Amino acid sequence: MSALTLAELQEAIAMQNQATQSPKIEKTVLGTNEVCDITGYKKATIYAFTHKRLIPFYKKGKRLLFDRLEIDAWLRQNRIAPISEIVDKAMNL
Repeated sequence: MSALTLAELQEAIAMQNQATQSPKIEKTVLGTNEVCDITGYKKATIYAFTHKRLIPFYKKGKRLLFDRLEIDAWLRQNRIAPISEIVDKAMNL
């Protein structure tokens, strides 16, 4: 039986740690602060969007809650296509 080198031992430990760690579960229900982090908008802007019903949200008591998939879809709905995409579509007509 041969001895492991320090690098081989460290690699084996790292692989074992990766195997035993549970996969990261992405949250599906978000709070206002998390929506701010995702979108880059300030909290006041998110509140204004909810007041004007421009962003999909839920209300539980006084708390505003957001569905991650709905927020992702909301962000994508106003996508502006780059010129290269517009030219490609025009060329394929």
